[in-house]
Amino acid sequence: KVAARVRYALAELSATSRAVRSSGRIAHYLFSLEDFDEITKLHFDFVRMTSAYQKAQKRARKLLEESDTDALTLLPNRRALEKEKKHFSLWAKKDDYFALALLDYDHFKEINDGYGYQAGDAALRLGGELFKSYASSSFHAFRYGGDEYLFLLAGKSPKEIASFFAKIQTGLAAIKLKTNTGERIPLSCCIGYSLYHGDYEGYSATFRLATEAVH
Repeated sequence: KVAARVRYALAELSATSRAVRSSGRIAHYLFSLEDFDEITKLHFDFVRMTSAYQKAQKRARKLLEESDTDALTLLPNRRALEKEKKHFSLWAKKDDYFALALLDYDHFKEINDGYGYQAGDAALRLGGELFKSYASSSFHAFRYGGDEYLFLLAGKSPKEIASFFAKIQTGLAAIKLKTNTGERIPLSCCIGYSLYHGDYEGYSATFRLATEAVH
């Protein structure tokens, strides 16, 4: 409404100006101080409203992004995973092999019980940083919940798939978690996955097989 009123006032000014020029006479159209103040106020109201709207849009985008991101590891979370499920069948129908994997930390309860939840959170953050460093068009990592992560991987062969997951395990084992006692303890994990090559059975069956493999 404010924008419409500003445009109307400016259009009225423009029309008046054209009418004065077309008359062939030199004239001046004078506005009262109140008119000028009103137009100026409308202009600044419009600018403020536009700025507020743009900030609201930016905040909305940020909240949406945050809602799909795990706050601890900064990886996509289960909400983001739900949105990606519709693409799984497309991945699996390609010429590449498609793997859905679950990673589970070894002895995570012992870390929490022995060194506190802060140590457990630190272990999860370190893992998140590692998994995020491998992100590519063919590899996606999600924080599934607790000490579990879910991976999606496309590869040219079963050997390539296995080699990649072995690299993740080696990378995690190279990380030493510093505890509040000054100790540095190694991190380790197990990874189970289901593998497809054009015979994708759907998310539920795929997830079930990966769960059975990791446990």
